[in-house]
Amino acid sequence: MPRDNPSDWQEDDLLALIRDRIEESLQLDYKASRALQNTNEKKTEIGKDVSSFANSAGGTIVYGIVEKNHLPQNLDGELDPTTTTKEWLEQVIHGHIRPRLEVHINPVRLLTQHPGHVAYVVSIPQGMTAHQASDHKYYKRFNFQSVPMEDHEIRDVMNRSRHPIVEPAFSFQENRPDNSLVLHIALRNIGAIRARDIKLVVAIPKGIFSAESSQFLGGTTQIDDQTYGTYTLQRTDLIIFPIDEFPLTDHYGPIRTKRGVTSLTVLTSPLYDLRWKIYADDMPPKEGRILLKDIPVR
Repeated sequence: MPRDNPSDWQEDDLLALIRDRIEESLQLDYKASRALQNTNEKKTEIGKDVSSFANSAGGTIVYGIVEKNHLPQNLDGELDPTTTTKEWLEQVIHGHIRPRLEVHINPVRLLTQHPGHVAYVVSIPQGMTAHQASDHKYYKRFNFQSVPMEDHEIRDVMNRSRHPIVEPAFSFQENRPDNSLVLHIALRNIGAIRARDIKLVVAIPKGIFSAESSQFLGGTTQIDDQTYGTYTLQRTDLIIFPIDEFPLTDHYGPIRTKRGVTSLTVLTSPLYDLRWKIYADDMPPKEGRILLKDIPVR
């Protein structure tokens, strides 16, 4: 495994990413060297990608690693530090993001794989306001990509320094013996104020999941003329500090597919979605929707 701090990474850390098949995530992205070509199109993409990390939870972009299906494949060794310099990359980032964002660029010398060449590891902090790319749009990280933000999301990011911003993160774990799925939920506080007295309501089309062995309170509701099963958890003793994550279902029990509902049914159907709403002290309520087939399987 690579060292914890990307600013300290060296060639062996990048090789560990490849050897250990460390997948791209909300906070990690791999880019081939051609992403740093000196063209207006590529410069715009650099600003877009860096701003998306700042507007989400911060993270790391590694330039010089080829990926396939979000997994690192190899160091391409095409970055010559005498032509594509650290200073040039820093200037591109500063020139394509507003307001200015301070990032750390670690030029990693590829001493054994590609002598004389480098990879660039860019560490991006979470912004305390929304950062706009040079195309006048705001971006966030979502499902391994940089995607435009909605108006309410931009407002949330601009208010990070004023109140907590708690968001749920969903993932599936597949149990192969019985072909079932466990829905994992983590809560992230991407604001600058601690969050407490938290209530989460998750709604999934009725008959798919069950939370019989958890502390979630079950119920039903009607959404768009369809019956949903609801799973509610409210804890006055739960505190999530800024830039922290709490694995909710690990502590309060699982939400599992019901007997007879296969993982294939859930992961391939375009019909099933998940709705969520979350409340916390000093935070405006937040809500969202995601198709079950778009939730990552870990």
